[in-house]
Amino acid sequence: MRFITIDELNGCIYKHLDEIPDDIDLIVGIPRSGMLVANIIALLRNIPLTDKTSFIDGKFGNQD
Repeated sequence: MRFITIDELNGCIYKHLDEIPDDIDLIVGIPRSGMLVANIIALLRNIPLTDKTSFIDGKFGNQD
């Protein structure tokens, strides 16, 4: 197993960001290490973020 730094992770995500389709409306992160990756992608693309459980429960987005 090879561990990488957060800076290396960020660089890898940024390098491959153009592989994510432009019509994505929501990023759903998988708990634990997947949330960090999802958060970075959401921040770089300015897309809302939620976790898997909230997505399944419908608890995401603007709720009035």
